[in-house]
Amino acid sequence: MRFLTANGDAVSSLAEGAVLRGFSPQYLPNGYLVYGGRGQNVMLAVSFDPETLATSGQPTQVLGGLRREAFSGALHVAASLDGTLVFAEGIDAALGELVWVDREGVEETLPFSAQLYGAFSLSSDGRRVAAPVTTGAGVRQLWFFDLQRGRHRVWAGDYSAIAATTWDSTSRFTYTSFTDEENRVIRIDAAAASGGDAVYEGVEALAVDQVLSDGRLLIGRFGSKTDLWLVDPGDLASANSIAEVGSLLVPLQGDEIFGAVSPDHRWLTYTSNATGRYEVYALVYPIEESPRPILLSRDGGGGHPCGHPKGTACTTAISAAGIGSR
Repeated sequence: MRFLTANGDAVSSLAEGAVLRGFSPQYLPNGYLVYGGRGQNVMLAVSFDPETLATSGQPTQVLGGLRREAFSGALHVAASLDGTLVFAEGIDAALGELVWVDREGVEETLPFSAQLYGAFSLSSDGRRVAAPVTTGAGVRQLWFFDLQRGRHRVWAGDYSAIAATTWDSTSRFTYTSFTDEENRVIRIDAAAASGGDAVYEGVEALAVDQVLSDGRLLIGRFGSKTDLWLVDPGDLASANSIAEVGSLLVPLQGDEIFGAVSPDHRWLTYTSNATGRYEVYALVYPIEESPRPILLSRDGGGGHPCGHPKGTACTTAISAAGIGSR
């Protein structure tokens, strides 16, 4: 695999140069490569040699204000072989706002600007949100939002490619996953402007779904394994396999992800595709020898559940990067 760079030759590693980041590339016979800018609803173009995989010059914006879809990131634009463009103007649907939603469906927009939010995490005390945010320049950052003061702080860490983040039970630290040259999980103090302690560094990608009150981590993915595991964070540093250091929590068929233990430690909710599509389930916790899952998403699929602070309900994220409950 080779990565294209700006004004130079292709490289074999993301760390070797100013790698072009974007999506939906298309090569035109006139010698230009057009593509969608990462985190932007614009089309960019750069001079490109398909034989040498080298680019010449810096990418230039060709079109702006294009309709961009939220989940796929696809732009509504296409180019013919003679260079004719067909496009649809519109908003960047990937932009979202943080909102509270009550049980009657009434929304309250929080005092933060619309951003390209990743999968966010609400602290257990309900006062903070941590979220990966992709800036207009295509840079992915970790932001902490203070819901009471209406302010946010940008964590100036040394790592990019933020995949996911989740709070511990103290509502002070997050366990944040990064997927760049080496997969990492960093324990970050939300009150600090930078820095953090590496909990895991390895070849396999790792996703921390939840930090339990006793400090153990609920792991939803380790490499190609998509099952729910409990593991002590101190054992992760030398882990080559999750089976070496963790205990399997849900011995079921299918991909079990997005696990969450309720604050009262009575229920485990998770998402599984055991039936052929992703649904939300609940199990009595601690897990019994022969668990009997309870289907929660009865009206056509679901995902990403988490425990309600009162331990009596299931909360999930709404599509526009909001905070909802049901």
